[in-house]
Amino acid sequence: MEESTYRIFNIILKFIGVCGLVIASLFALWKYTDNAEKQFKKPYWENKLKIYLEVADVISSIAELNEGPEREKTIQKYWTLYFGKLAVVEDPVVEMLMIGFSNCLDGTSECNKCELRKRALQTSHAMREALGKSWDMDLEELEGYYHKN
Repeated sequence: MEESTYRIFNIILKFIGVCGLVIASLFALWKYTDNAEKQFKKPYWENKLKIYLEVADVISSIAELNEGPEREKTIQKYWTLYFGKLAVVEDPVVEMLMIGFSNCLDGTSECNKCELRKRALQTSHAMREALGKSWDMDLEELEGYYHKN
């Protein structure tokens, strides 16, 4: 092999090595910033999950309980969540559905037990979808008769 050919190959190999190093460094920087952002958001996501699970439990209880002191206590818990923690984390779709559920409770809308169940289920599924979006995860969309109404 001639010396000039050797030099060309040597330069090409060094160039490829430098390019590989630059690409690996950029990838590492991207992964670091992506991970740092996720770690920054993690407490918010964990609280959002906790609040959504609590709200789902409360609205399903309201939909299932018969009139009485336990139901009234649960409704009071609902209003505390609605005007407090939930307002901090809910997305627009969940907010709209929570307003609809509230309308059943405050008498703005006439809702029987079946309608309350339907609205509770819609709201719980919307919270699930909102969590999936905020986590950048494709959670399987839940469909049922309540989506068609």
